[in-house]
Amino acid sequence: MIKIVICLALVLIAQSQTCPSACPGGTTIRFVSEALTTLVTGPKIFIQAPAVLNTFIHGAWTASIPGSSWISDEPVLSVSLSPPETFRYYTRFINLPCSPTSATIVWAADNSLKTYVNGQYVPACSNQNENNHGAAKSCDIKSLLTVGNNVISWVVRNWAQGGGSPYSNPTRLRYRIDAVV
Repeated sequence: MIKIVICLALVLIAQSQTCPSACPGGTTIRFVSEALTTLVTGPKIFIQAPAVLNTFIHGAWTASIPGSSWISDEPVLSVSLSPPETFRYYTRFINLPCSPTSATIVWAADNSLKTYVNGQYVPACSNQNENNHGAAKSCDIKSLLTVGNNVISWVVRNWAQGGGSPYSNPTRLRYRIDAVV
């Protein structure tokens, strides 16, 4: 499943966000959850679309990540892909003009999350527990980034909820990537 998403990510590399051509030296380049994040639903039905900034904010989503927004496929796809359990595959392409001196992802998800940077699973940026939406988490990805195009992918799994619907039990992601170059 992840191989399919990574292959799809490589095909879509033309959507990458570019940075200045020269290394700015000590400048933070920021990438946040927004429509430039590609979303693929699944696992039974695959629909690719830009992620949508959420208009519905669940009361349990208290994680604060300044500059970012909760994203999903709201409302177009979720209605037809109701629980019991949903998966969303998010991909963000970033382009770095030079090697970063530091790079972090700050994230929150409803519910569990796996993170991949350039195809490599990052356990420090992943959490298979339930409450990943109450507080932001942070991890270092500097060693995984390269000069030029990079692909960051997330698999967000929303656990089944008895009597749940896409509105009462949504699958969402929020992130900010800061790379100092």
